[in-house]
Amino acid sequence: MRQGGHRRTAIGLVLVATASSGCLSYHRTRIDEPLPDAALAELVDGRTTLGQCLQVLGAPTAVLEYRGDGMALVWSWQDEDQWGLEVSLPVSDQANVNFNLDLGAADRPGAVLWFGQDLVLERWRRGRLGELIPRRVRPASPEESGG
Repeated sequence: MRQGGHRRTAIGLVLVATASSGCLSYHRTRIDEPLPDAALAELVDGRTTLGQCLQVLGAPTAVLEYRGDGMALVWSWQDEDQWGLEVSLPVSDQANVNFNLDLGAADRPGAVLWFGQDLVLERWRRGRLGELIPRRVRPASPEESGG
């Protein structure tokens, strides 16, 4: 089947679901502004201090722990259109089954700056936050860590 056929089928399913017991939604999201490339170009690994970074870039979106004695500063932004589909199916007089499709769940773009204990920039990267920041893990219990 050609791509256009898939698109028509998907649109047809959305229209049927919406007409019966669903809700099609459109949402525009804008959060903060991307950091200018020129501002990031001013940062020098091993020389730029935390204070200088904040002066050039402004306040970060989040501050995270880094290696126990350092910190990672996170700037993120978003500018996207989102389409969604919610379907509710009654299964009895007192119960409904709900389904929510979120087509805008991609990682947000951003930049992360890592600082050691001396608060001097070690490195920075720009990209998708899901790729820049490792997934958070709960600390191991003393039994699991051998302590």
